[in-house]
Amino acid sequence: MVSCSRCGNRAVIDERCKEHFLSDFISNVKKTIVDHRLLSKDEKIMVAASGGKDSLCLIHVLNGLGYRFSVLVIDEGIAGYREKTIDDLKRFCDSLGIMDLRIKSFQDEYADSLDNILKKKCAGPCTECGTRRREMLERYSEGFDVIATGHNIDDESQAFLMNLFKSQLQIAARQGPVSGLKDMGFVRRVKPLYLCSEKETRLYTILNGIDVHFSECPYAV
Repeated sequence: MVSCSRCGNRAVIDERCKEHFLSDFISNVKKTIVDHRLLSKDEKIMVAASGGKDSLCLIHVLNGLGYRFSVLVIDEGIAGYREKTIDDLKRFCDSLGIMDLRIKSFQDEYADSLDNILKKKCAGPCTECGTRRREMLERYSEGFDVIATGHNIDDESQAFLMNLFKSQLQIAARQGPVSGLKDMGFVRRVKPLYLCSEKETRLYTILNGIDVHFSECPYAV
């Protein structure tokens, strides 16, 4: 049995026990927020959530650090998938006493679900979905100072390599813990989990008993 290098208790990851891993994880997020000036407690914050492990992890950490925020989730209309993650998100927000959960849908916004849109168009599921999600996120973040998302370092690395492969160097260069063209009137976007790995965010949710579906979007490629 691998032991924690600090206290000798049973290790759960990288020679750290549950207590020391969770403490380090929160400290890492807090340091990222402070070092990059991502958030302040007098700002109007919106967390853009999916109901997946990363967004639930982010909500849990920010709530524990004393931030107050609204939560926005976009229902794309993916049958058998999105309703489950939204149910997870509703229960989770209720358990933390977060009352301002806003659910907006493709159906209301575009009079169609993503499932139906993909039957009519062929630009690719991620393109059709991503374009609409970004439009809605910008629209419904009006009046907020900052949007926080649950992107982790694995997400960022993958996006960087994809943009590099497609020769989208300007987009790749703009990646980081802070993004968004604020000078052009867009709401600033921040990634407090920027220095956390996929493995760490997954373990954080498990160790905190956060009820979350780990299934991947059926349209993911």
